[in-house]
Amino acid sequence: VMSQTDWKEAVATFTEEIRQALPNVKLMHNGAWFEGTHSNFQDPVVKRHLASGDFYMIEFGLFDQGVNPGSGLYSIGQQIKFIETLQSSGGAVVLNVKGPDGAEKESSLAYYFLWKKNKDMIGDPNVWPDVPLWAGYAADLGEASGGYARSQGILRRDFSKGLVVFNDTTTSVSLSFPGYSGLGGQGASFTLAPKTGRVLVKNP
Repeated sequence: VMSQTDWKEAVATFTEEIRQALPNVKLMHNGAWFEGTHSNFQDPVVKRHLASGDFYMIEFGLFDQGVNPGSGLYSIGQQIKFIETLQSSGGAVVLNVKGPDGAEKESSLAYYFLWKKNKDMIGDPNVWPDVPLWAGYAADLGEASGGYARSQGILRRDFSKGLVVFNDTTTSVSLSFPGYSGLGGQGASFTLAPKTGRVLVKNP
């Protein structure tokens, strides 16, 4: 029987061997992002693993059933800490979008835009040549004005042409943004349930 500690060491060593063997190839890991949660992702073995790849896929994305609002061990707050730890070491994230529902896609897109940096990407396994691309992916928010911040009890990030909001708490929040519209042209007054987000664009 292999212990958790030995398993982590074995995986990190193996991914380092792959990196050494293929120094000029872009590598994407698909692992247990929460493995370093207990140490706030400062575990030396976890950091070795992260450093051996270029991209890290969060396979089940925002709608992983184990990822909950708040700041607990497997929470949205901890997932964002993982993403920021990876970004600070030069890595990038591929956030998968699960499910064909437009509301889930918009929540995932808003969440992605909260922490997105230059190399981060969004992945949608529902996109195929014979499946129309969800129109929301064409949203042009322009340049980010800075990082995300807490505003009106939720997370918000502003852009030159719009903004995103995301509710990482356990309670619904009613919001209104005069001068903005939703992706489909709808009004910008709504109630944001836990673990959901919206993408808004500035009115002309």
